[in-house]
Amino acid sequence: MPEKNRDSRPGHRVTSYDVARQAGVSQSAVSRCFKPGASVSKKMRARVMKVAEHLGYQPNAIARSLITRRSNMVAVVISQQTNLYYPEVLVQLSQRFSARGIRVLLFTLEHESDTDVLLDQIFQYQVDGVAEAAQLSEEHIDVMERHGIPLALITGRLKTGASMQFVATRLKVKDGS
Repeated sequence: MPEKNRDSRPGHRVTSYDVARQAGVSQSAVSRCFKPGASVSKKMRARVMKVAEHLGYQPNAIARSLITRRSNMVAVVISQQTNLYYPEVLVQLSQRFSARGIRVLLFTLEHESDTDVLLDQIFQYQVDGVAEAAQLSEEHIDVMERHGIPLALITGRLKTGASMQFVATRLKVKDGS
């Protein structure tokens, strides 16, 4: 049996490098073992998984996003002027995204005038898309477009009075995303 992780520093997390070292394989082999459908022998996968379980290793989604350049996160923005259907909509959105391996980050907009600050916060998370249930100005839509982030409006309201079709034709949603 491999040795237990000797690093007993509080808060130290076991990495794929720790697993690789103790399993006698490369770090990329460890990554392949945790990727469904990746090319790896059954023997190697069993050895790596045994060491990973022994050390308490869990893949790091944030580290993976640095490599794949996808966060697998979608921002959902709601305003304080809630709709009675929002809780159900949020549950459905979360369940459907989760089934595809995508996590939802919920942002609440206290005042519509705070949208600029909120967009800055959203951009810091490098989300793959935004579902918004707040009124957007054409300027805010332009900012989203410049950042290349697909946008879906939950309510279909825009400050400019433009329709959902206006947003759909301005932003390109990745196929299958």
